[in-house]
Amino acid sequence: MKSAMRMTPQTILVLNVARKFGHSTNSEILTEATKQFPALSATTVHRITKRLIANRLLAEGPKINGQIIIDSNTLPHDHFLCNDCHGMKDLTINKTIRDQIKSELGVESLPTSLTIYGDCKSCLS
Repeated sequence: MKSAMRMTPQTILVLNVARKFGHSTNSEILTEATKQFPALSATTVHRITKRLIANRLLAEGPKINGQIIIDSNTLPHDHFLCNDCHGMKDLTINKTIRDQIKSELGVESLPTSLTIYGDCKSCLS
């Protein structure tokens, strides 16, 4: 069993910033967090988000251009990712569609989280 996580002011700030953004990179969290803690480093933010993910206060989302997305939604869900602006939205792919995908692919299971790629309404207009 994991021991209680120490909630330093920096940890609380990183958690709040990640929750404010919903989906963000460590770099985006760092940019926002250094407004309050200018000495905060990228390494510290990375370590904090890793601990928050390990303690299930944040989740690891899909990667965009090799960067892991920090997801504030810790419940099982899927994502839509815009090919153009890289905007991300949470969505739920229902069991019927998941079963259809498994059947089409001839597989027994799918990852807990699927990512659907396309172009968002803003980028289409």
